[in-house]
Amino acid sequence: MQLTKREIEILELLSKDLTSKQIGEKLGISKRTCETHLQSIYKKMDLRMSNRDRAVIRYRTIKKIGGEIGKDNQGYRSAANKGRQERQ
Repeated sequence: MQLTKREIEILELLSKDLTSKQIGEKLGISKRTCETHLQSIYKKMDLRMSNRDRAVIRYRTIKKIGGEIGKDNQGYRSAANKGRQERQ
């Protein structure tokens, strides 16, 4: 998964329980633009619907186990596999 710098910023704010409107105000973008970025994030994370909670959980998991978001297309999957291996 390769997220843009802006998508990572939005995901970080989302993980702090901010609404789309609050994220937009903080970043100087409209609520609608924020929601467009969120849809892109959900798609890249293979979430079939808008699911803020799942996106935040995945983001926190990646950060916790040291995965990298935005560096390559394998970031999420590599981090997820690493986490599975550690739990076994």
